Amino acid sequence: MLYHLGHDTAKIEEVVNTCEAVKKHAGEDKGEIEKSKIGVLLFILHSTLAKTGNLALPPPMEGEWTDRLANGLPKVKKSAVLITCRKEDDARTMVRTARVFLPPPLTVDEGWTLFKREYDEAKLKRAAQSIQEKGEDETEKRSADSKQEKKGEDRHEESVAPAFSPGAPAPRRVRRSWPCAASRHHDTPRPTPYAAHAIHALVSSRPYRPRQPHRTPCPRR
Repeated sequence: MLYHLGHDTAKIEEVVNTCEAVKKHAGEDKGEIEKSKIGVLLFILHSTLAKTGNLALPPPMEGEWTDRLANGLPKVKKSAVLITCRKEDDARTMVRTARVFLPPPLTVDEGWTLFKREYDEAKLKRAAQSIQEKGEDETEKRSADSKQEKKGEDRHEESVAPAFSPGAPAPRRVRRSWPCAASRHHDTPRPTPYAAHAIHALVSSRPYRPRQPHRTPCPRR
């Protein structure tokens, strides 16, 4: 209740623990200490509500301060504290007067209107939450794809970039080694005599017979 009135609960707890009435029962059992704390809280509540014109409070929990809450409610004409309670006996205990208002039960139409309103509000809230979740998922997915593409571009730049520094001389080009004989001035390989005979044998139907290389006879001395 003090929290709903705008009080700092941590500060109130500090005030209650340092109060003389609580320190007086410090050496006694835990029950007496709790009663002293409740008395201090009720005094703070009474002082706060005495300056309030009207106040609507949520229903208290089952068995929580129903017998002593009336001590914290001011009994002056200018104050009008509205407390909702599910049990009439608890309400009369808290206010100690006959001024207990019992609302009439809802009709079928009123109940359906109330249910429909709550259902529509919950449906709209759920739809807005679903749209927000989809938007967050799409944003995370696009962010992950963008990071993946950037990582791929960085790897491509690393593979294309030269391995030497800009100030160093360019590396020497190495010619490819071909399996067959190559010309001295051309990189295009030329077929050897044996390769030419093999191609001719594949085209013609005659069996392949390799020719002996031409030998120039040396003159006899």
